[in-house]
Amino acid sequence: MTYKIGQTFEGTYPPDAAVWCNENDMHIEFDGGFYVIVQNTQPTPTPEQLCSEYRAELNSTDWYVIREIDTGVPCPDEIKTRRAWLRSEIERLEA
Repeated sequence: MTYKIGQTFEGTYPPDAAVWCNENDMHIEFDGGFYVIVQNTQPTPTPEQLCSEYRAELNSTDWYVIREIDTGVPCPDEIKTRRAWLRSEIERLEA
């Protein structure tokens, strides 16, 4: 059977609906006498988590800057722009 977000079940729900939900980032909630398929929510990252992700991205692009210093091959403008944004966001989040 095919399932979808918002689908409801009266009484009980079929076990394969629960399996389908688990495989598709969904779950089944009891809501006023029936069960309904709902999308799992993603937690909002904390400022610390964002800073960690941003630092990891900066670290992963360090080689562009090192290459420019060592060989003169320019770092792409989009990388420079992204790195500047990442640094400003880290600064903002840590303020």
